[in-house]
Amino acid sequence: AFDKSVSNLKYAIISNVSNLAGDDTADGIPAPQALWRTATGRGQFPLPPGAANGPPEGEVAFKMMQYLSMRTEDASFIDGQLAAQMMGHRAMFKQMADLCGEIHGVHGPAAVGGAIDVFLMKSPDTEQVFRIRITGMRVSRVPPFRLLGMGGFEPSPIEPMDVPPMLMTEIRNIGTPRQFAALHTNDEMSIPPAPELVRQSSLLSETDLQHIDLVLTSTPVARHSFRIRFKLAGNAAMMPA
Repeated sequence: AFDKSVSNLKYAIISNVSNLAGDDTADGIPAPQALWRTATGRGQFPLPPGAANGPPEGEVAFKMMQYLSMRTEDASFIDGQLAAQMMGHRAMFKQMADLCGEIHGVHGPAAVGGAIDVFLMKSPDTEQVFRIRITGMRVSRVPPFRLLGMGGFEPSPIEPMDVPPMLMTEIRNIGTPRQFAALHTNDEMSIPPAPELVRQSSLLSETDLQHIDLVLTSTPVARHSFRIRFKLAGNAAMMPA
């Protein structure tokens, strides 16, 4: 199930990040006080708004995305079988985070088992926000909170106005997270190289693969806004026909 969710996410990302703005990251300002100190002892990350002061699902979602995007090697909070399924997809998540920006905020869920939104941005003042909606997340109810399972990912580029207003205000008050800059200044906390791609064999026989039905589905995942500016001609003479 996780492999299928990541496959859907990969194709959606390819369709939606081509029009994201370039890297215009502003200078960082002091990060929030709440920190996640990884179990590996090799890093610590300021918890963004929604992860530091929200339900446990928000904090676990942030940690999971940090692990998937290769910002940390700490997978102690993830169920062992699920962590093993994630290993082969981390390079793709790292590429997504490098392109779309770091996690600046987390929102949700409204109820246990609801969707959680993770917002990636180049900076708090950017005009381009990339939202990853995580569905079906199951988290243990007793601390320390662990990720027991999840449904899928729903990626979408959105406008800043689509971020919950209170969360966006808190994001801009805090500023740009500085945890990733720290990774580059400490040799012991450098990001490991991306693993080599390995072809995954199917459990089905070659005969079954040749005759199995192919099903293609599509889901709208993007919205493009076009702004056109007009200038009135006033009393200017009309152009000859």
